[in-house]
Amino acid sequence: MKIFILGILLFLYFLLHSTLANNKVKFFLMKRWIAKKYYRLFYNFFALVSLIPIFFFYKKIAPTFIFVNVPLQTAGLVLTAIGVLLLLLALSQYNLSEFAGTQQLKQQTPLPPEALKTSGFNSIVRHPLYFSGLIIIWGSFLYQPTDLFLMVSLLFTAYLYWGTKLEEEKLVLEFGKEYLKYQKEVGMLIPFWNFLKK
Repeated sequence: MKIFILGILLFLYFLLHSTLANNKVKFFLMKRWIAKKYYRLFYNFFALVSLIPIFFFYKKIAPTFIFVNVPLQTAGLVLTAIGVLLLLLALSQYNLSEFAGTQQLKQQTPLPPEALKTSGFNSIVRHPLYFSGLIIIWGSFLYQPTDLFLMVSLLFTAYLYWGTKLEEEKLVLEFGKEYLKYQKEVGMLIPFWNFLKK
């Protein structure tokens, strides 16, 4: 029962997280209540704070192992470590102060529009941060293969896919034909996917 409740809480969290990232919702809130330069900071702060009670609820649930397999668990640990390294590599390609929302506070004038990043890690997968997240979550599941973590992993994967599709729509609007061309050349969440499809 507790796992089911956790699933609902995570679903609502992911839904709210995506809603606040939606351009229409964002512009509405910026017009009425939150200044543009504070929005990213508010978004990150709210995402973190609203996750805390869910985390404590998660910690109270006693999980049941689905299987025990030492080689698989070792592989999961290695996969998780690889995912973390890939995540750090992906983050190195972004402006972290802008990502966190602190640069917007210092900036007196609006930030210039960013160019589309298609080099480095982005040359093999369009969303390297999300790809790294998937490796981490499923590597962690192999390391700790419980019914609880399986549910979290499935929900996280569904959210990442759904959130990525929504972000793709925004990127097409922002970059137009340049992004449509990029979509044809590089896989969304699986490296070299477009090449493998040929």
